Order: sequence, then structure tokens, then C-alpha cells
Amino acid sequence: MRALTPTAQGGLTGFIDQVTAYDTLPDDLKAQTENLSVVYKMGAFDIYKYDYSGELKILHVSDFYRKVWDTTDNLPPVAHPMVFSQPETGRKVLHISPFFAMYIEGMENREGDALLKRLCDHILACPIYRHKWITEELVLWDNWRVLHSVTPIAPDQERIMQRTTIKGDYGLGRMAQLPKAA
Repeated sequence: MRALTPTAQGGLTGFIDQVTAYDTLPDDLKAQTENLSVVYKMGAFDIYKYDYSGELKILHVSDFYRKVWDTTDNLPPVAHPMVFSQPETGRKVLHISPFFAMYIEGMENREGDALLKRLCDHILACPIYRHKWITEELVLWDNWRVLHSVTPIAPDQERIMQRTTIKGDYGLGRMAQLPKAA
């Protein structure tokens, strides 16, 4: 990724190493998460339970993202394992994205919500590197190992990024079913 137009304030990209997140989990959580999957559903920002907990107000959404959100109702929920081993290294990754997480598959209850919140809080408490962008650089990262997100920017700031993705997939995700209403 590179910045075509970096911001003067805000717009930093934060990176958390999810191998470190797994390595620093208490043993009881390592055992609990081994065979669980998280269900994700893409949608508007206000439906998520485990994301950013500070005060954040979205003032403007680009036309591109508005079109994406308009199509998200047609996208199925997907399930990904909470933990997987990297094929190249054998190291375990705590594979949870707090922002899009809806629930733990098979644990659509208070216990599951409490466990997922505990895991998301653990990830968000891990060391984070925040990168301030300049136009003369390119940053690469392993999307299967590193959780990343951007810090908010002021409404009068503009941030234009260019992203390139290398084709490839670990093939971990699968379609899931949303729980039936009680």
C-alpha cells in the first residue's frame, strides 16, 4: 500500500501481529479457541459489537464504499477458524478481526459473546505499530498474520491510498448461516 495523498493528522495505519496475539493468550484460551470459528458479516459500521470502542462518528462515506454497503445485504455471512497454523512457518495465528465479527459459530449466546469480547480485547491490547504515511514509500504486510486498521481523520482531511493485493488465499473461509431468530 502507498499513500497518494497522506493526511497531515490522523489516517495512521495500525498493525497488530496476530501470531504474537496467539502466543500471549493464556493457556485456557488457547485450548478454548482451537476448534472454534468466528462468523463475519459485512455491513454498515453500526452493526458490529467488538470493534472500536471510542467515540467515532462517520460524517462522509465515499461513493465507492456507499456502493459496497448497498450490496452487502446480498453477501452471505462467512465463517473462519479462530486459530490456524501458517503453512509456511507452522506458527499459530489468532485469526480474529474484531470489526466484522458477529459471533462464535455454535455459541450464539452470552457465553460466546463474552468469549469473543475477551479475545477481541486481548488482540486490541497487544502491541501496535502505527504507521504515518508519506508519499515516497510502499508498505507490505502479510494479511493473514497482521490485523490492520486506520485511525480516524478530521472531516477537512483527505486520504487517498493505492493498494495492491497479491493473489492467493489459505482457503480458510466458508459460507455460514445466520442464527434463526428466537
